[in-house]
Amino acid sequence: MEALAVYREEKVKGQEWEEESQLERREVSRPKPHPLLVAMGDITAERYVLMVAKRIRSSELDEALLVMPFSDVTEFVPLLCHWLENGWETELACRCLLFLLRVHHHQIVTSPLLLPVMDSLRHHTRHSVESLRDLYGFNLAGLRSVRDGVETTGTPLFADISSRLQKIQKKKRLKTVQ
Repeated sequence: MEALAVYREEKVKGQEWEEESQLERREVSRPKPHPLLVAMGDITAERYVLMVAKRIRSSELDEALLVMPFSDVTEFVPLLCHWLENGWETELACRCLLFLLRVHHHQIVTSPLLLPVMDSLRHHTRHSVESLRDLYGFNLAGLRSVRDGVETTGTPLFADISSRLQKIQKKKRLKTVQ
């Protein structure tokens, strides 16, 4: 919630700077970023919230999202959309989004501010998850190719895992037959 406060502050500064530069029609100096953002390596507020969310342990993430008030949820959901648009930590963003949807479904669906964001999230989530699935499939195929190449020489690679995988696949086939 503190990271969202920093994000909110930076967002307000940015909007004020844009309004001021449009009114004066000349180059207005950008406002100084928050000291925390400068200390983290001059990162954006969106990246800062992402870094803070990444530091939360997986077991504590649900609790942290559960205690978040709905006013913060309305700011956090567009951030999740931004993360998914840029391909930043897709797994974390999807996990947060799904949990927030489970907890605040009625409020999110009825909120006029979040409806366009949810439509955008639907598209970006699908695209991000499909690209990750393709990447994992490609990597798995590469690992299987390496394994097959090594095993043709007579040296079993991943022998224990291969036998376990074959047993699991055999059990699945037996279940589908029954």
